[in-house]
Amino acid sequence: MSEKRLAAGQRRSLSALKRKITGLAAEWGDTGLQEVALRVGEKMK
Repeated sequence: MSEKRLAAGQRRSLSALKRKITGLAAEWGDTGLQEVALRVGEKMK
């Protein structure tokens, strides 16, 4: 697998993780978890 394809797969995995964290935070009403998800998203850029 090429480096670019591997990096794209890692970004997709991080995106899925971010969505999961954000969803759980919204469900629990925890703004701390939402902040973590936003920081994960910023690092992905």
